[in-house]
Amino acid sequence: MKTNLTSCANLPEWEQRKSIIRAFIAKKTGIDFSKQAEAVNCVETAVTDMGSYVIKNVYWQTLPNYYVAGNIYLPKVADCKIPAVMMPHGHFEKDRFYDDNNQLAPSLAKLGCMAVTYDMVGKGEDKETPHDDKYNNGILLHNSIRILDYIDSLDYINKTKIAVTGASGGGSQTMLLSAMDSRITAAIPVCMLSAHFHGGCLCEMGLNYFTGKNFKTTTAEIAAMFAPKDMLVISIGTDWTKNTPNVEFPYLQEVYSLYGAKGKVKNAHFKDEEHDYGPSKRAAAIEFLSDLFKLDISKYNEAENIIPPIEALKSYSEKHPKPADALTNPKEIYTQMIEYYSKS
Repeated sequence: MKTNLTSCANLPEWEQRKSIIRAFIAKKTGIDFSKQAEAVNCVETAVTDMGSYVIKNVYWQTLPNYYVAGNIYLPKVADCKIPAVMMPHGHFEKDRFYDDNNQLAPSLAKLGCMAVTYDMVGKGEDKETPHDDKYNNGILLHNSIRILDYIDSLDYINKTKIAVTGASGGGSQTMLLSAMDSRITAAIPVCMLSAHFHGGCLCEMGLNYFTGKNFKTTTAEIAAMFAPKDMLVISIGTDWTKNTPNVEFPYLQEVYSLYGAKGKVKNAHFKDEEHDYGPSKRAAAIEFLSDLFKLDISKYNEAENIIPPIEALKSYSEKHPKPADALTNPKEIYTQMIEYYSKS
């Protein structure tokens, strides 16, 4: 199997390779990763009291005329600054409201974390916008950066404990954001990291930052750019991550070893499981984050989770409609994104 994995003999050689990949991704997406964070307008439309935590229905204005709906899960009581976990979703039924998200987010809140779920472009509450469009490949990353800007602005968040995790297409977003934004301190890509498969949707590969003149990269190499920070790669035996324990994970260990940090990348492999963020995968993620962020894992019990109906989690309603000026054409949204990064 052709893997396109680039081995580097030493750390300077890898750092040079990483700068080449970073520059290529910046060129292809049109995103200026050096741009200073700016204030993000976040509108809260509802709050649900769940006992030990609350769920906020919100939307962020990530561009002058584009809005991203989502939910914020917050513990009601905290005696110190808390960790944050971003949760981009993949191509699953119910979009950001899919069952796995609705289990992981409250579990994290009950452990004392802020958990943030948010729509893909053209999914969830953004159904007016086409999803399978090449421009969404850049817009998705921009949205994650702007939501991270929001999280980073909150005085109750521990800036040394900001994680991102998602499965499938959410795994693609996890790897890209963690590779390109230094504020992410822990990453858990699920059912996505591969040395030969880039994703099956234009939202993952439409702008083609994987190939160019005398250039090739992979999601595995992009994930390796996160070294030497803590990463858990979750893989299974029934999709393109089936070879992770024998191919991609050793490669990541090789890169991490250049920093003397081989033990900071881990792999949880479930050879008989399906392509999802199911119970055992969530348990592995919770264990990883609990150890890393010093959370009380004894509070983890999914059986006690109460999942509100989808309607109760929606950000838009008759009382709080989606802003009338919202763009729905991906090319127009992308054009506005490019204008955003061109301003000083």
